Amino acid sequence: MSKIIQISIKLLFCLLPFNSFSISAVKPVTAHNLPFSKKEIKRIIKNNEILHRAHAKDYKKRKKIVWQRLKLKTAGLHKKSCSFALRKLSLYENYSQYVGVIKKSTYSEKRGRIHLLLDAMVLPNAMILEFKIPRITKTGVYPFKFEKGFLKNLIGSIHVSNYKNKCLFFIEAKWRGKHTGFPNYLLELFSSTLITLGMNNLFRVSATY
Repeated sequence: MSKIIQISIKLLFCLLPFNSFSISAVKPVTAHNLPFSKKEIKRIIKNNEILHRAHAKDYKKRKKIVWQRLKLKTAGLHKKSCSFALRKLSLYENYSQYVGVIKKSTYSEKRGRIHLLLDAMVLPNAMILEFKIPRITKTGVYPFKFEKGFLKNLIGSIHVSNYKNKCLFFIEAKWRGKHTGFPNYLLELFSSTLITLGMNNLFRVSATY
């Protein structure tokens, strides 16, 4: 087999976790290999904090800023087991009832797409998010991709794993596209506020029947 073909196959398998609609064969990130420092992991595991890290960067073309990049990672430990927590967390169509900033939420089982309308004081304007994601009903790695709206073409994955009768969630995502018009610090703040607020509310709601 030629080197070109071998490289092409390797690249294909590297892209599969993001493009495949089924659960990725990759094992989920666990409490033992979270990509955070030891002190941060302790805050997540021992203090039940939801930890979020975001980094945005501008890209210039002919000395003019035209592109922007965003990388983020978030982790949180749900106090209930994954089977218990996912009974509500898998019902994406009900998210507007769980999270205040989500004004409308729908999910197409056939198309595997979730549609969210976000609006809140912390946002500069109302935003629409539409992305492809399977319904998360058990532990594993679930890829997703934003197909419409803000940060179109953002790709990422949600890792769900058991930890001492609790459920660990780890989210990683990256995006690069036309500049949003927001300075980097503001884009980082938006992502941090929305994800942290959303996960806190979803964890609280899904901790009860």
